[in-house]
Amino acid sequence: MRNLLYGLLLPFLWGCTSQGNKSQSGFALETSEDVSMLPISVENGINIRVGSPLPEIKASELIDDYKYIPLETNSESFMGQLHNVIFYEDNLYVHDIEGNMICIFDRNGRYLNKVGIQGDGPGQFSTLLQDVIIDPFAKRMMIYDQGLGKILYFSLKGDYLFSRNMHLRINGDFQMISPNQILTYQAKCRHNVHLGEMDSYRIIMLDSLLKVSGYGHLYDDNTNSNYSPPVFPHSNEGVLYNPIFTTDFYSITPKSIDLKYHLDYTNFGNPINPDKVAELDDRKKIIDYLFSTTHTMIKPVETVDFFLFRTYSQSNDNRFYTYYDKKAKRNLSFRKIIPDIDFAFDYILSNCDDYIVGEVNISTLRTLAELCKQGSVKGKKENLEMIEKLNDDDNSVLVLFKLKPLKQHE
Repeated sequence: MRNLLYGLLLPFLWGCTSQGNKSQSGFALETSEDVSMLPISVENGINIRVGSPLPEIKASELIDDYKYIPLETNSESFMGQLHNVIFYEDNLYVHDIEGNMICIFDRNGRYLNKVGIQGDGPGQFSTLLQDVIIDPFAKRMMIYDQGLGKILYFSLKGDYLFSRNMHLRINGDFQMISPNQILTYQAKCRHNVHLGEMDSYRIIMLDSLLKVSGYGHLYDDNTNSNYSPPVFPHSNEGVLYNPIFTTDFYSITPKSIDLKYHLDYTNFGNPINPDKVAELDDRKKIIDYLFSTTHTMIKPVETVDFFLFRTYSQSNDNRFYTYYDKKAKRNLSFRKIIPDIDFAFDYILSNCDDYIVGEVNISTLRTLAELCKQGSVKGKKENLEMIEKLNDDDNSVLVLFKLKPLKQHE
């Protein structure tokens, strides 16, 4: 099982070996006229003390509302491993990290278009398509291709517009926080030594021409780690930032970086310590240490009312979810959801307005439908009809759900 978890980390491991002070990528520093440092504040963050998880909780006690969106499957839209889903206006944009493409669907899951032809021509990708975002100010798609060292720009319909060269290497995910400010994270690496003193800071701000315009958060995440998971969790409350190897979550605005949440794992063994990570001298030691600690797993999600995250505590058998009710200022942890209604998810992907967005495999839905037929699970007619129409090799299904306020558990 430990090898399985290591396999899940592989998409976030990258080659950042040391070669003295020379940038491996040959970047030249390009900056805006005014380059400023974002101040950081660690005051006034909410301390979320994570308690022992319930062994199980009924789905009906946890879920307030839910709906499924089957993604149309055809020769153009057949996908492998879903990495990210963005809901924007009338459509949704699905990043398939295995197929190295972006598929566009409408809100009912009907396939519209695909972005992702491998090659070196205009609008084509390498095999290192890292992330996609929607620029809400210019209303267009931005895709970072690490292999080409470019950001490619597409219309919301998937038509290629143009590309711009990146002048540094970022870890993958990025955010647009104003019409002329792009937020990026650069894991500590010899690729970016041309940044000078800014190379010691993890947050790098770019302007709309991709020139460096700012920097922030002095932090050593260890050149030896080669580990680069997403650091900007999905949130409809602005930009949320979780530095690698920490249990801190910051809110980032164009003016500052402010601590928002600290996950307190004092009730569990060996909470992760970033200072310890900084001392380790090779990747294997860092990964071994990571598996020996209690830490937050990837893909936390924040909505207006809730903050949902998953914890790994020293073994694969000790993983659980926690959701923090921001109004009640309480949190609840649980290991397993018992289906008594026809709700299920296998992975968390993102959010859509007040809903959390999960992925559910066809086999999971088949099991759920069988439990409905046996009478042990209450099923909705439209959901059972949807499951009946699915083929075993169809794309995974998206499930959107809202959590119940914690006061209902008192």
